[in-house]
Amino acid sequence: MCIRFKGDDAYVASRNDSKIYKFTGGPTGTKSEFFDFSTLDHGDDTNWPIALVFDGDGNAIVTVGSSKGTSGSAYKIYVIAPDGSVVTTIGKAVKATSWAVTYDGAPANATFSSNMNGIVLGPDGALYMVDSYAVRRITKGSSGWSDATVTTILGGGSSYTTALGPTCQITNTPQDIIFDPENSKMFYFFDWRYTLRKVTIE
Repeated sequence: MCIRFKGDDAYVASRNDSKIYKFTGGPTGTKSEFFDFSTLDHGDDTNWPIALVFDGDGNAIVTVGSSKGTSGSAYKIYVIAPDGSVVTTIGKAVKATSWAVTYDGAPANATFSSNMNGIVLGPDGALYMVDSYAVRRITKGSSGWSDATVTTILGGGSSYTTALGPTCQITNTPQDIIFDPENSKMFYFFDWRYTLRKVTIE
């Protein structure tokens, strides 16, 4: 379950229900259904909303996996407007089994793994996401998220110590990613061995 706030409202990604819920009005407020991923084509699989964040336009950005890895609407990033309609999606809906078969590029070609556990909007307006053994960056195109570019900026290397970009080894599935509020070119993510890793963007 992932919880994010937009103004006074709380949004909850509920994996077991395949839904995003919206809570308004504080402790005595109301709960409503914001988006239901079970309404998308998923065959005999179950869609799992994993992590969410809001962009500068108020759209909800949601990473979606699935229970069995066969859903035709999972392994994507969904951009959902404030009214609950899908603006666009990023990803080919094909589960990558490891960083070695994770593809970058345009929204229609990029692939993601089953562990899209944390996503954050960076100070530069791009999305940064931990994705199994990698950290991915999604940069808007001239038309917004519909022609974004996915780039793997960390992961795939053989060295766990201080390393650059693709030479950096991520030993296990990171669980979250955050930017340093005092340094816009620095972010942290949680890795195996109970480690908080610091990354400087050149």
